[in-house]
Amino acid sequence: MARREPKTILELAIAIGGYKKGFRVVMFIEQWTIAQHALGHVPYVEEAADWWKEPHRTWWRYLSEFREIFDVLETPAPLAEAVIANAEAKREALGSVVAQLGRMVPPRAIAAA
Repeated sequence: MARREPKTILELAIAIGGYKKGFRVVMFIEQWTIAQHALGHVPYVEEAADWWKEPHRTWWRYLSEFREIFDVLETPAPLAEAVIANAEAKREALGSVVAQLGRMVPPRAIAAA
């Protein structure tokens, strides 16, 4: 039976990295998005880790896993910007939009890679 193409960021992450790593990477994207929104700019890895009060080394490991799955992106910043813009356009609380990140359709540049 042929597999269907992933339709969301979550499905794409799982298809590439498996369930465990895929979920961990999507969680990292969510954390990055929340930190980026709270800080008001694209953060450095250390800055986002500090905002979450987590070790820098852990965030570098998360970023490494992110790059394994989404190798066309350096950081989750472009995805975070899309989620934040969507939240602002709909005037919704960021938390409700971030919760929907798993349903976000992957941008063509990511899906094609």
